[in-house]
Amino acid sequence: MRTKTRIPSFSHYLSFISRTARRIPPLKIGYFIIDSMTFKYRRKITITEQSGSDLTGYQVRIDLDATNFDFSHFLNEGKDLRFTDASKNLLPYWVEKMDIAAEKATIWVKVPSIPANSSVDIYMYYGSSAVDSVSNGEATFAFFDDFNIYKAAAVNGAREGIYGPHVYPQAIYHNDKVILAYQGPNQDIYVLSCSKDGTIDGPYFVADNPLTDDAHGAPAIWVDADGYYHIAYGAHASAQKHVKSVNPGDISSWESLPDITSSATYPQVIELNGTLYLFYRAGGHSADWVYRTSTDGGYTWSGETAVLDSTSYNVWYVSFRKGKDGRIHAAWVWKDEQNTLGTDEPEYYQRYNVYYMYRDLDGSWKNIEGQTLTLPITKDIADSYCLVYRTDNMSPLKHCQEDDVSATANGRPFIVFTFGDLYGGWNYEIKCARWNGSSWDIVSVAPTASLFSIARINIIDENNIEIFAPVGGVLCGQRNELFRGGRIEKWASHDGGLTFSREKIIANSPNYRLIMTGDTASHLTFSKSNIFANIQTVKDGTKEFKIIFCAWTPFWNEYDRGIFIWGEDGFKGSNSQDGYVRAYISDVRFRGALYTTDYTIDDDIIIEAEAEMDSGLTMGVVTNMQSDGEAYHGGVSAVYDKISINRIDFDAAYASSHLEELVSASFEPSINQKYLLQLIKKTNGYLEFRLNGNSVNVTNTLYTAGNLGMDFQAGGSSETPGSVKFCWFRVRKYAEPEPLISIGAEETA
Repeated sequence: MRTKTRIPSFSHYLSFISRTARRIPPLKIGYFIIDSMTFKYRRKITITEQSGSDLTGYQVRIDLDATNFDFSHFLNEGKDLRFTDASKNLLPYWVEKMDIAAEKATIWVKVPSIPANSSVDIYMYYGSSAVDSVSNGEATFAFFDDFNIYKAAAVNGAREGIYGPHVYPQAIYHNDKVILAYQGPNQDIYVLSCSKDGTIDGPYFVADNPLTDDAHGAPAIWVDADGYYHIAYGAHASAQKHVKSVNPGDISSWESLPDITSSATYPQVIELNGTLYLFYRAGGHSADWVYRTSTDGGYTWSGETAVLDSTSYNVWYVSFRKGKDGRIHAAWVWKDEQNTLGTDEPEYYQRYNVYYMYRDLDGSWKNIEGQTLTLPITKDIADSYCLVYRTDNMSPLKHCQEDDVSATANGRPFIVFTFGDLYGGWNYEIKCARWNGSSWDIVSVAPTASLFSIARINIIDENNIEIFAPVGGVLCGQRNELFRGGRIEKWASHDGGLTFSREKIIANSPNYRLIMTGDTASHLTFSKSNIFANIQTVKDGTKEFKIIFCAWTPFWNEYDRGIFIWGEDGFKGSNSQDGYVRAYISDVRFRGALYTTDYTIDDDIIIEAEAEMDSGLTMGVVTNMQSDGEAYHGGVSAVYDKISINRIDFDAAYASSHLEELVSASFEPSINQKYLLQLIKKTNGYLEFRLNGNSVNVTNTLYTAGNLGMDFQAGGSSETPGSVKFCWFRVRKYAEPEPLISIGAEETA
């Protein structure tokens, strides 16, 4: 029996073709495809080695201009750029300059291998509106720091735009947004909001801060039952100012309410079962710590209840937080207000001992063993019933600063605190106190730069605890207060706080040491744009919104610091700006250097920095920094109108710090002009300093290893006060002559 074959209709055929076409990815005709990215153009770049040595991980410079490149073929402002080797492996690169209008660009590419006296080809791909920049100096150079701020929610933060542990919260999660209040220009109060997709609304000006050169007036924010936002701010032993949003759920306009109290410092707001608790110090150092309550969202307040009794001898710094168990937990340190222990250091460093208590669900205050305490807590009661960790009897004496406190749902408390040397020491660390049921375990978490490098804790459950800490950064044993932060890291415990390990670097800031001639250390004020500090957890935060922090400065007139919001999916915000290192010298006698501890010399290198000075000072770069403070300086002096290479002991007294001048040449620098400082250091002892086509060199130097960095000096007829600013600093490998670069013709696919 013959089977009939059914012939499909033309309409069925068209339908089949349409369905099939939808399943086949479109071919990109006329495009180069690199790592799933498409580009319209590419160029071959030939690199020829000329020094007679095999080069590995070498940074080559590519200069583009109108004579060798068509800038109209960039389709995303020069961000649509990638480099590969001949096998299409992506190569790290950094864009030093990209000026589309002027048709000029300078790009550095790290090439894996360039054989001696041979050539290798790499490829530059460009021409894609969908490709964004991955320019990365850290991945490209042997060492790199541009001091810049990236991915910030705002870039108008003042000194301590986000405050330390004693003002809280500065950020709350409400209506699927973070609402963040901070100190901006002139320490005035600003606010912004951030949605889950990273959209920033603001910043908006909120109110004039009556405290201008004083960061204590930082804002604490809350929301009432009707959706109005409230901010308490502007108090340091003065009136606690209070504003609220004009409209619920809106941060764009604000109105004043009556002062909450006539004398307060450090507002900390906790909501508990519909009642607001406002904890604060009721005045200056020797005032009691108290609280007021409000049952209408903050419009009216009760009288004060004293919690800790302060005296002219016994002063407290306290953090109050709500734990996952619904209780209020308090951790604090004792300040030796009259310096009875006899230390020789600034008064604000004289903090010792960690204490703890909690407010139970019935309203009583208890110690860790459940004993009911009578308020206010005196020094004797604190020592007898609330002591967690004692440091005032250690030998040598050690300081501590409470950072944060919280508790698990089962009521187990955790206290994070900073512990370390007396003022002038180098050793500080973040510690965690954990109650094990019968005693406190004291667990070391991470090293940090200063007693005031503040960490925060986030308890997920009984076993999983996160600590967000400023780690590393800039260490300065001579002037600890110059730095309060470093790079922000996430440390985690999965065994209930017994051990912690680093899980993530959130915001990187390379490690440095600042060293100065010992008898002139007080002559410097110093800032670095990418020193990150003052972490706070977002109240009621989510996985997407965990912490906020700021970039820190000791200067009251720097209002360009970053304010950051971070969650597990990254930063919320896309603001960026050029950063700097600023060394402000107040006296004609001073020598100082900032040197990195993240890189040690082991190759022929060239150290480069872009810098300027605003008065008659000396600026330069240093190499071969030794453990005793001796190093080579190559720099330019507006005091003596010369460039020179010198051997200097930065750890000596000023009068004996200049060991010898090795070589010099006349050069008259201009004030407020940026210069490229270059210091070549070869392993055979050769040193050469270059500036604006001028150079001096010396051979057979003493030191072969060591660290490198930037330096800033005053002396002789220097004009002070004045500043030296560094715009960026990097180290790259060096061969002489450097490789020859040949840019090929443009190709299309």
